[in-house]
Amino acid sequence: MDDSHDRVPRSGTPFSGALLSDDAWLARRVADTRRRWSCRDDRTAGTLWWYSAAAVLTDAGPRMLLAHGVAPDPALDRLQCTLTEQGYLGAVRADGGVREPGEYGAALASALSVVIAPLSAVSGASERALWAVASDALAGRALAAGSAAGRLAEACTLARRLTVPPLVPARFDDVVPHPDTPPTDRIRRLPADPSSPVPATGRRIVRRCSCCLIFQAPGQAKCVSCPRRSPADRDAALAAWFRSS
Repeated sequence: MDDSHDRVPRSGTPFSGALLSDDAWLARRVADTRRRWSCRDDRTAGTLWWYSAAAVLTDAGPRMLLAHGVAPDPALDRLQCTLTEQGYLGAVRADGGVREPGEYGAALASALSVVIAPLSAVSGASERALWAVASDALAGRALAAGSAAGRLAEACTLARRLTVPPLVPARFDDVVPHPDTPPTDRIRRLPADPSSPVPATGRRIVRRCSCCLIFQAPGQAKCVSCPRRSPADRDAALAAWFRSS
């Protein structure tokens, strides 16, 4: 193993994306996350670290494809990365681009696989669970890009094109007020056609297939749309979110 893999880059110091596939380096990220969050096991810590890293790795692709028709090349050896002070993946810069959504989706899946396999091995999180986290991250970044650009339906359609196997196809729900109650007291979650606009009174969210396991850390709760919530509990949490958004 290269000696450089035994050195943890300081916060803000650029390093090659190839390091993201190194099992010893990933094991240190898991251990650091476990310490910071007082996690009970490596599985939780590895999933939490990957939840953040996956959001960073999938952020620029859908946003740049939507705006410019070109995405950064996601191949790890084409990336320059940094860590934050908290040990999470920070900025990612790519050397090169990819122009076709299908090509980018395939290249992204290939790049993610090189991280997911060793991360699963060192943390005990299943590869399937880590793929689900990455899939939701990509769908969420596409949704955010579409919302910011006022091109939501186009962005959601793009997300479906980008989530190629083993990524899980992007799915969305439209959250709307329940018609039989005062506004926002209760909500309905309607499966969304990605190519259709959001109802005027509604908000579009990712229909998650993954769990970040944040609730396993002391003092933390499940996310609003967590699939581990019961349907009634999730709808109540979404109603509260809808009222405040």
